[in-house]
Amino acid sequence: TILNFVPTADGKACLKVGLTTATVISLVRINNLRITSSNTTFQKIGIQITDGSETIVEDVVIGPSASWIGGTPVAPSTTGSSIGIKVRGREFGTFRNIMSAANFPLWIAVNPNAATISIDHHNFDGFYFIVQGGDGPSVYVEPNVVLTNTVFQNGGWVSGSHGLYWVDTTSAAASLGLTIRNVRPEQLVGGQAIRISKNSLLFGLNIENVITGSGGGVYLRNVSFTTFTGFQYNSGSGVALDLDSGTVDWKESFVQTGATVSLGTLRRVRREGFFGAGYPMALNEFMFAPSALTTGGELVSLLDVFQWAGTGTLASWAPVAITPRQGSLVQGR
Repeated sequence: TILNFVPTADGKACLKVGLTTATVISLVRINNLRITSSNTTFQKIGIQITDGSETIVEDVVIGPSASWIGGTPVAPSTTGSSIGIKVRGREFGTFRNIMSAANFPLWIAVNPNAATISIDHHNFDGFYFIVQGGDGPSVYVEPNVVLTNTVFQNGGWVSGSHGLYWVDTTSAAASLGLTIRNVRPEQLVGGQAIRISKNSLLFGLNIENVITGSGGGVYLRNVSFTTFTGFQYNSGSGVALDLDSGTVDWKESFVQTGATVSLGTLRRVRREGFFGAGYPMALNEFMFAPSALTTGGELVSLLDVFQWAGTGTLASWAPVAITPRQGSLVQGR
């Protein structure tokens, strides 16, 4: 099935799913269709789902290239605001085998009926998101969205400025459980593969088998308990990691020599599997931000003994406080 959508005003959706009352709509199925348009002036939305539960969208194409653009730009896009798929809540959504080519291929919005259940237990599995018109992100998450237990896996974020873009300065409720697995951002310009900056905490971010370089690095603010597994940054330039705090577990991952990392207040607790001079990250590392019990330099493992590494001058027989990894403060000479 091919739907050719020709809007006559901004903000219209080709397929608009939701009820006229503030009520959950359940068991929606959308599959085996293509949505296109000959209009490139107005902002348009391919599929909009509001307060949906047990939704399945599969085998859908929106575009193709250069047909799903238009509308007043919304940052970070400077060229348009047309949306491929817009999710406005609620829970247990599955999106499989989706190709979306738009200014914003996927837009995740606040649920107008229940703001704290904006996107819960959602799975995006098998997707190809292509940013049209320049510099938007493949996945845009609105400020104030509460995200819980959501997975992006087995797909590509292509062109534009960012892969996933979530910049939030106003949220009050924490989000938890975001997984990005086997996704390749590529051909991005001027942004990051993943840019998450939260007002309220994002607790639990898993980045697995993500390969980037031309797709930019990872920028995180107010994100705790982040795990990188099999992550690769293959470019010999640019900022691979820009992190500020929390806890970071870096497993069997790689950053090419020539690239840089910024770790903010994070301190390296464990480093194993050094690649050699010039490589900013070891194969395995564990990092966390210091607290009152964890001051000092870097805590490194030497012969399976954790030790703080620091510099300074110690006078003969002068006492020095040895900062423990945990527990009570001890004195040494």
